[in-house]
Amino acid sequence: MSQERQLYRFLVRGGEAAAISALNEIPLERELIVETDTLKFKIGDGVRRYSVLPYLGATRDQITMGAGDRIKPVPVGSKALVPVTYACRVDRYLLLLVTSDNQPGTVSLDLRRTPLANFGAGRPSPAESMLPGEIGIAGGFKSSGATTGWSAVIQRNDILTMHINSRSENVTHVALALETEKAR
Repeated sequence: MSQERQLYRFLVRGGEAAAISALNEIPLERELIVETDTLKFKIGDGVRRYSVLPYLGATRDQITMGAGDRIKPVPVGSKALVPVTYACRVDRYLLLLVTSDNQPGTVSLDLRRTPLANFGAGRPSPAESMLPGEIGIAGGFKSSGATTGWSAVIQRNDILTMHINSRSENVTHVALALETEKAR
């Protein structure tokens, strides 16, 4: 079966926030409306007026980090580092693996947090772990869950690091996504 690739261009409905709010129409179900001056957006449900619809992405965000490449295995002890630019709470996580042979792999990792002012050689230490234990995948490509039991509050300018503690030989890439809610 051959797959053809076709490129399309399309415009999303939008305009300045004040103008869209003044119209206060009922957007169609799944209609995307972008405020061009604030870059916020809403998706219609076909029932509620624009002013009542919630903004998407207004308080939720995601922090992602990864280690490895497409060919070589991820080295044990490798780490990914991410500075956090806003105060938030981590609600859920998603851990993904890429393997060289498309077979299930295993990985065990730790997530650590330290303030930027304390970040230096050898930091953050295992004592700064956010997890009650390691996150691990055995026999699958992805794992996700709530962050119950985590030290999940992150301050602005904290540094997060993901540490690979162990992995099977076929694991070439590890990615961790943290779903966050911004502090108000």
